Amino acid sequence: MADLLTIGASAAQLYKSGLATVSNNIANLTTEGYNRQSINVSESAPNLHGQSYIGTGANLASVTRAYNGFAENNLRQSKGELSIQDQLIDYTSQIVDVMGSDSAGLNQAMDRFFDAAGGLSIDPASIAMRSSFLNEAQGLAIRFNELADYLNDVEQDTQFAIEVKTTRLNNLAEQLVTINSELKENLDVTKQPPGLLDQRDKTLLEMAEIANIYVIEGNSGAVDIRLDNAFGTMVIDNNRANQFSTQFNQPKVGSVEIISSYGALGNVTDMTGGALGGLLSVRSQVLMPTIAKLDDLANTLTTQVNAIQIAGYDANGIFLGTDMFGNDGVTTGAAGLTLLLSDPMKIAAARQPGSTGDNSNMVLMARLQTTHVMEETGGTPAKNTLSLTDDDVANFAGTMTLNDGATTVTLTQADIRNLGSTTAGLANLINARGVSFTASITGDDMVLTSADGNPRVTVTTGTLIGVSDASAIPPTNTLSLTDTQISNFVGTMTLNDGATTVTLSQADIRDQGTTAKLSDFINSSKVLPGLDVTASTNGDKIILTSGVGKPFVEVIIGTPIGAPVYGGGSLTDGYNSIVTAVGSQATLAKISKDALQVVFEQATAEKDRISGVSLDEEAADLIRYQQAFQASAKIIEVSSKLFDTILGVR
Repeated sequence: MADLLTIGASAAQLYKSGLATVSNNIANLTTEGYNRQSINVSESAPNLHGQSYIGTGANLASVTRAYNGFAENNLRQSKGELSIQDQLIDYTSQIVDVMGSDSAGLNQAMDRFFDAAGGLSIDPASIAMRSSFLNEAQGLAIRFNELADYLNDVEQDTQFAIEVKTTRLNNLAEQLVTINSELKENLDVTKQPPGLLDQRDKTLLEMAEIANIYVIEGNSGAVDIRLDNAFGTMVIDNNRANQFSTQFNQPKVGSVEIISSYGALGNVTDMTGGALGGLLSVRSQVLMPTIAKLDDLANTLTTQVNAIQIAGYDANGIFLGTDMFGNDGVTTGAAGLTLLLSDPMKIAAARQPGSTGDNSNMVLMARLQTTHVMEETGGTPAKNTLSLTDDDVANFAGTMTLNDGATTVTLTQADIRNLGSTTAGLANLINARGVSFTASITGDDMVLTSADGNPRVTVTTGTLIGVSDASAIPPTNTLSLTDTQISNFVGTMTLNDGATTVTLSQADIRDQGTTAKLSDFINSSKVLPGLDVTASTNGDKIILTSGVGKPFVEVIIGTPIGAPVYGGGSLTDGYNSIVTAVGSQATLAKISKDALQVVFEQATAEKDRISGVSLDEEAADLIRYQQAFQASAKIIEVSSKLFDTILGVR
């Protein structure tokens, strides 16, 4: 009877454990990260009775959780990819909402500015019109400042978010180290407490939401973690947690680095997924390019408006105009855009001196709204193309300054002539000077290509790229100019014959439109009073021939004659393209999120199918274990009655 009683008692205990496990599953139906648990039963060793083995019942082998590593990894990966899009949608939507609005965007401010210019062109002598134009100019500058401040606030917000996420990543790594220590006390993962493994997986899922992680699970269930892939930066290795830190605006403004303190030290380049990867993408793909484009728009507005302003005459028709826009002396770009004029009488509406009723300069100002003045970079990375022959390089006069937005390098005339006596040689010289763009040769063109993330390459030359022949009689200077380059000319052109200097404005040159018309314009008495120079054409070249006994004509410009730089649309087009670019990224992020949301929901459903608690299944198990427990109690009852029967025998 003792064996029967033992079997009944062990069975009752076994199914009591089963009932407790099922009850625990039901109680944790809505517990986040909980995996359904079940009991594993093993047969007890049988006893030998005579020639046969008689069973001795069963015992509880273990309590395990329903788990599938593949499904868990899919869930982590889909969660991280979804988190990237969440960050992109959040910030791009904010930027579009502000920049695209009538009250905060630039479109209405620019419309009012150019409408005021048009009004002043109708009545250039009107003090009221001049004051209105100046007020709208002030309003436009302020709107640029406000947008720049807003984008700076967004930049600070992303910086704070990156710091918070990095700190949380460090905390989760420390938590996993603690969990690993407990797991390593038992070398068999099947013997681990299910709740401890649930805690590990919940921590890993939260970590995957922050960064794309690669998990390596040991026999005990303890994990090593790397970023991105099996060869990525270590997060947890040999039960030691890496501690990441952040560094902003080094080595350049707007940059961000995640610094590793363990393993491969320094900047982490494989922080590509999760919320952190999304935030880094927001900064590099959306925010900083938008700030740079807005700055470029402000600089273009300043350059174009000032070029027209300084080429005209004030209300009295006596003095040339002065710059209308500039910066505050500390901050550049959109944030520092400042109205320099305060006197309406100094607005240069007239093109000719002594003509107080002349409106031709203000007509040019009003037309600026629809004139193609924005840079056409040809995409990212940006390019600037210089049309240079070997003769151009060998006879170069002046200096060439290269600027990539962060570093400025100046090549002297000797540098260019002596070390780069050919176009290819000049390209090699530029590549050795430490600016973050590369020079390459296509035919007679030298193409300067910006590094990813850098603004366009700017090149300033002291003397126009052409061939000066001082030994010719009379001396000449040959300019290589196409009609397109004239239509999109940037800066001013100064002609000097050794005695007299004449400056042609950007508007002067652009208005001509062709090489032939520019040559005729240079020859006109209006342009060349006292300048002993004759202009003629030879194909795409303008030949400037000095007068008898005069030195060769010197030509100074602000930017090189190269591929058309300003063919990307008007100022309004330029602003709309900024908003459209951000809006497109927001739309793409939403489309990606919709697709990834389906993947995430499928991964969640698969995990729930494997690991989730089903009330129907638990109810069935509850009845089954209840009946088994009652049957076990019946075994004990039968054993007791049999024992009593034996004791009752006299």
